[in-house]
Amino acid sequence: MVTYFGGFSSSLPICDCGQFPVYLPVDPPDWASHLSQSWKDNLCLRCIDLCLRKLNREQHLNINIFPDYDLLLEEVQSYYVPLYSEKEEREILSQRGYAAAVERIIQTQLFLDHQLPEDSAGDAWRAAFDGRKEKEKEKQKEKKKRQKEKRKGKGMMP
Repeated sequence: MVTYFGGFSSSLPICDCGQFPVYLPVDPPDWASHLSQSWKDNLCLRCIDLCLRKLNREQHLNINIFPDYDLLLEEVQSYYVPLYSEKEEREILSQRGYAAAVERIIQTQLFLDHQLPEDSAGDAWRAAFDGRKEKEKEKQKEKKKRQKEKRKGKGMMP
């Protein structure tokens, strides 16, 4: 753990969650280049993961095709999750949880509004985003077609 967090500058600000420094390691892994710079400037990796999961749940992107998401998750599970006991984490969240949640909401919305279309990893994000949106459009078309056929079939019956 000391070796891992020793790879961060000691002057980095702490994430609003109050648990970890913002995610700006001195020598970041290659997969981190796909993350929003605004996220890295304002959030720790654990909060970044929470943002990605929220975007996935809301079907804005598919983290299964996020470049090397498994490496990000492994880093979170190895270095962030075990650092605090459940009791310590509850205490920190009771003091700073609201501020952290607000910052994650802001950063997620900024990502949706600005970085999804313009991010340095834009092609990967757009592929994930467009793939979800395209599937949703196809589902809607199929649903309308079925409804139309159903209405047409009812009109023919006496």
